[in-house]
Amino acid sequence: MTSLDITDSYYTHERVQGASRIRPVDRLALLQGLHGGGRPLASLTSLRLRLNELSPADAAVLGLCACPCLTSLQLDSNGSSIGVAGAQGLAPLSQLQALLAPAQSLGDEGLRIICVSMPRLATINLHNDGHVTDDGLPYLARLRHLTSLDLQGSISITNRGMSSLAQCVPQLQELNISWCAGVDDYGLGQLCSLTALTALNLAATGISFTDATVLQALSQLSALARLRLDRLAVGEPQLEALAAALPGLQDLSLAYNSRLASFASLRALSGLSQLTRLDYADSQVNKLEITSEKQYIAAAGNSQVRLFEVNSNDPQPVSSYEGHQGNVTAVGFQKDSKWMYTGGEDGTVRVWDLRSPGCQREYGSRAAVNTVVLHPNQGELISGDQTGHIRVWDLTANACSCELVPEVGTAVRSLTVALDGSMVVAANNHGTCYVWRMLRGTSLTTHFEPLHKLRAHSGYILKCLISPDVQQLATTSSDKSVKLWNLDGFSLERTLTGHTRWVWDCVFSVDAAYLVTASSDATARLWDLSTGEAIRTYSGHHKAITCCALNDSAIDGRDADS
Repeated sequence: MTSLDITDSYYTHERVQGASRIRPVDRLALLQGLHGGGRPLASLTSLRLRLNELSPADAAVLGLCACPCLTSLQLDSNGSSIGVAGAQGLAPLSQLQALLAPAQSLGDEGLRIICVSMPRLATINLHNDGHVTDDGLPYLARLRHLTSLDLQGSISITNRGMSSLAQCVPQLQELNISWCAGVDDYGLGQLCSLTALTALNLAATGISFTDATVLQALSQLSALARLRLDRLAVGEPQLEALAAALPGLQDLSLAYNSRLASFASLRALSGLSQLTRLDYADSQVNKLEITSEKQYIAAAGNSQVRLFEVNSNDPQPVSSYEGHQGNVTAVGFQKDSKWMYTGGEDGTVRVWDLRSPGCQREYGSRAAVNTVVLHPNQGELISGDQTGHIRVWDLTANACSCELVPEVGTAVRSLTVALDGSMVVAANNHGTCYVWRMLRGTSLTTHFEPLHKLRAHSGYILKCLISPDVQQLATTSSDKSVKLWNLDGFSLERTLTGHTRWVWDCVFSVDAAYLVTASSDATARLWDLSTGEAIRTYSGHHKAITCCALNDSAIDGRDADS
């Protein structure tokens, strides 16, 4: 046995050689059994206690356990803490490398005992320990291997403590001082000498980034990859300075930031060149789509769809959906993210319930499906296929309710539906867009009234997209251009040029002021639609970029993700 978890319901969960078994135990008897009870604990490396009441006596028993391989100890309790006496009890565990003791009221004296008795510690979590003050932090100098420190909610920590950290633990790589309101810009300036930092959490501190000297000093943190600035009043000027000082930043969180009122804030971050990377080794990625609540991103590839967490560093998907034969060419979500729809080269349109495994519905299109969109009424899927057929799938009737064929034999490459349900546009391989007005009669079925035929490009149209405000239509093409059309009259408003190869995909910001495009020239570009200029070029890929998705939630009522 290498891992033991004792929970507050007086159960122990033992993981032995990959197997699991749960059996009732008495907590005190078990703790006493750990000490001299003849249990085979010589190989125990990780122990976690999650108890309603955790006392200094419990800690003393743990200190006598004589588990020579124990390197990680986590103490979670509700309603009590081990305090200084508990720290003394744990002192014999000198081999510990990780101690997670949130809300255990160790205080400065308890921290001193821990640092003296456990010199090998590399990770310490003192989350919400209000008894630890600036006076206790110099004891950390004894821990030459300490790389990760969590002081979240340690309300007595101030700028003086930051000076101590800078002097005592120069090797620190991860630091969390969120909710330490006594730390302001001066304290952050002290931390800038911790040049090994790769992750820094400054959420809900007193930091405002108004000191220009401090902003310049941030450039010393060249290894910093993750930065959390949640609940800080950081405006666009500060973001511009941060982007200039930390060009290698990969993960930036700005949740609950009232000063980021529009998507224009993304322009302030245009100096950030590094992007979070997810490896998708199965195949090429054909389509990307983010759920409405910004929690997951779907990547459609060859015969499967992988679902990843947006705000996670875990490169592994949280779930996979298999069933298509060949490439999955379309993917999207119902507005509440209860189900997902897909289309594929196998000629099928499928519906997947995200709360249960497997495909729940399948519709046959009799030709390779290139595009699928969901009507805003959430009750109809519209698909376009390689033979030029557009089909409407009524999810209530569970059947095809309508079929349109704008050009026989000419593949429908892309479909887009206005968010207000007023129109649908289909783009084909001949560079033509067909526009229909969508009407609802006495029945629930949508009726389509031809509205306009638009000769948009000389080559293939690879993507068409109606803006969120239903004022513009964007089209991307094999002719290397992106065009913006006014939907009131269908006149050409602007042509975006700069890509040197086919432009495969595009996505509007939620305020329709910006557009992101993806191209075979291995770049993605961010365009300011008021000027037609590319304000940012993303060049981290080495092969063609065939799709893009935008996590833009700053102005649609949700927290900002970066």
